[in-house]
Amino acid sequence: MRKRLVLPLGSNQWNAVDLQYNTKLSDGFPVRDAESVKRKFYALKNTRNPSGDLARPAGVAQAKR
Repeated sequence: MRKRLVLPLGSNQWNAVDLQYNTKLSDGFPVRDAESVKRKFYALKNTRNPSGDLARPAGVAQAKR
């Protein structure tokens, strides 16, 4: 799930992201609906760096781009 193939530019394109996420889902990961994928993305995007540590987790760094 590291490749960014779909970039949602509008609110209706989250369904395409949801479809891609659920079709390439590995075992052990929860199935998500479009609203859940959107919330997870924005939670990663809006995560602040801890003070004193400039390194970000890879998922957070990718979401902020």
